[in-house]
Amino acid sequence: MTVWIALYFLVTYAPFFVLGPYIAKHSLGGPGAWAIVVTGEGIGALGGAMLGLRIQPRHPWRIVAPVFALTAVQSVLLAAHAPVAAIGAAAVLVGFSFSYGSVVYETGIQQAVPREKLGRVSAYSWMAAMTFLPLGYAIAGWVGAGIGISTYLVVGAIWIVVTTVIVVSVRDVRDFRLGPSLQERDLAASVPAS
Repeated sequence: MTVWIALYFLVTYAPFFVLGPYIAKHSLGGPGAWAIVVTGEGIGALGGAMLGLRIQPRHPWRIVAPVFALTAVQSVLLAAHAPVAAIGAAAVLVGFSFSYGSVVYETGIQQAVPREKLGRVSAYSWMAAMTFLPLGYAIAGWVGAGIGISTYLVVGAIWIVVTTVIVVSVRDVRDFRLGPSLQERDLAASVPAS
């Protein structure tokens, strides 16, 4: 999961945010178009985070991967120079998906990793993601210029969809199950034994 998410930042996420403003400036009407997209992501992210606080699926990683794959929609729409309203609507969905998926992923990590190793595992996970994200930002312009901006965005969209299928097919990912939440454990502990 750590490698998959790190590569997601490199191949799908970073190119969208580097190439998107260029496309908005030259094909979608300028900075206002990009503001609509980014605002849509922010609104969606707020909703996803709020839902993540309330709803935790028992099989979180079955949810995380397909939810992240939804980011392909905005990449394809941007590559096609779709109307700003369509890209903005996709951005709401993507912001929601990214935020909700992140909450579910982190909750799964908290339960999957023994407490004494949690700091180290989280550090490796964040280090991988935060290494690949700036690298993705750094190379996006060059790769886009080399193979074509729309091609690069479509490659990122295809990559996330194909790798999602692969990740979900791994039994340890598919079968991982969350235990009871802290609230459920506290409630169970407060009920006197009969």
